[in-house]
Amino acid sequence: MSKSGSTPESQNQRHLEHLSLVDLQLYIDGELSPDARGQVEAHLEHCEQCRSKVDTASAFGELLQSVFRSPAPFESDAVDEQERLGSSACPDDLDLAAYTEGRLSGAERIRVEAHVSRCRDCLAILSSTVRAAAAEDATKPITGLSERLVCVSLKEVREARADALLSKLWELVHSTRGDIRQHLRGLGDGIARGFREAFTYPTPVFGSARVDDDLIVVSPFGKVRSRIAFVWEPWGEADSYEVSISDSDWVQRTTRCRIVIDRDDHAWATAGNHEWILKAFRGSTLVASVSTSFSVAGEQEEQCIGALEQSIGEIEPEVDRLAIWGGILEQCGFCDEAVASYQRSHHLRPAAGLAYCIARCFNQSGLTPLRKLWNDRIIELDRAVAEGTVEKR
Repeated sequence: MSKSGSTPESQNQRHLEHLSLVDLQLYIDGELSPDARGQVEAHLEHCEQCRSKVDTASAFGELLQSVFRSPAPFESDAVDEQERLGSSACPDDLDLAAYTEGRLSGAERIRVEAHVSRCRDCLAILSSTVRAAAAEDATKPITGLSERLVCVSLKEVREARADALLSKLWELVHSTRGDIRQHLRGLGDGIARGFREAFTYPTPVFGSARVDDDLIVVSPFGKVRSRIAFVWEPWGEADSYEVSISDSDWVQRTTRCRIVIDRDDHAWATAGNHEWILKAFRGSTLVASVSTSFSVAGEQEEQCIGALEQSIGEIEPEVDRLAIWGGILEQCGFCDEAVASYQRSHHLRPAAGLAYCIARCFNQSGLTPLRKLWNDRIIELDRAVAEGTVEKR
């Protein structure tokens, strides 16, 4: 896209070039900055082909299919690639055609895949070859593109998703002042690492773990603020539950799986760590129990997180605001609230990256059953990508 200060001639030249699929998808999702969005809209006024792509590419699945049906799916990095690889390193067209038809030996196929996964020009040629084959028989599905080449496309778009989130985060840092700006800047590197780790393909997963048939605690964990929610999964034939706090005479009995209290109403809920015990009863018989801990934030810490929450109010769309707020909460140790924010973002636009962020929070808190639940969700979403029913964006 054109930069400010470009000459009219250079701007007209840019209008003749088609927008990358990544730029188009970020435009559709509302994730471009105002300036970048204006540049895209200026291009669309002059380009019927790109306007058509905007009309049809309403989901990432459509975008991925268009990558493999488009003669030029990526912006060219020809100079850098040729300097690094040398022109002789590129397979010829016959090799690429043989690859798509499955006529190469194992060693030759690995060689082509290794090169094409690095060279965008050859990926564009390969896509053109596949497009031509598909045009001959529209009923025949596109074949011959290995999972590794799919990874190239998905890696490109998911990295752009992480970059879009982080761009909005850094804009927020620069637009705030005083202690809030300093605090956000201190959190920025950790949030950046977390998003870049999450929005990769294939999405990272946690190792399998044995899940005991015990009471499953959902919250609280990590740090909490004024509202404390004790939540757990129903257990077996239990018909009532009891929640208590160690070193305190506070005890509450319920037939439900949730108790919510306000810390200001309880003398024991001071800043610092607290252990709580959950017991399950069948009648008057104790059938299961579990204990875990959480931390109550101090007054200054609570004021700081409240100010941070107010500062993100201008971020749009909501799906991005919730994801960024989840990253801030996670870095500050408020994993309970981070999970809730990530889940709301995931509900608006299901993504394996957000599922990974949720699983990571549960992993940090030692909640193995919940980590496994979201670990399975990551695998399910990435499997859908590999099978062509790509996750919603």
